[in-house]
Amino acid sequence: LKWSEKNDFVRTAAKFNATIVTLASAGSFESYNVVKDAKELLDLPLVGERLANLSKEVKGPRKGVNETFVAPLAFPKKSQARHYFLFGKPLETESLDYKDLEGCSKLYADVKEQLETDLKRLVDAREEDMYSGSGKVGKKRTKEESLG
Repeated sequence: LKWSEKNDFVRTAAKFNATIVTLASAGSFESYNVVKDAKELLDLPLVGERLANLSKEVKGPRKGVNETFVAPLAFPKKSQARHYFLFGKPLETESLDYKDLEGCSKLYADVKEQLETDLKRLVDAREEDMYSGSGKVGKKRTKEESLG
């Protein structure tokens, strides 16, 4: 996981008294063949420059921050892996002042810890699941589930 050093989304949630609910997910990466990632696409002659320019035209979520987003070029595998999802417990912000940088940093650390713990739980569950993979095992799983 790549975590920003900034806790902007927590501060925004606190400003509007929003509840933060994490969502951990596993299985998507195993279901797709990534042909080129964002860096590889941006390094391509002609195409890379065009993608970078298109990305600049999209308004980012943070004022004054120029972020380049280019989705990877990927194609689904013939047999999909099983996907796993886990919602975290709701984290309330109504008693948090968005100007309280220390409080926001603490909640940000809690969000990170919860999400990382939930991801580990999903990976562990996937390792225990005999039908978790793609390929022959995934095809067998798909066949059995479609009969049921």
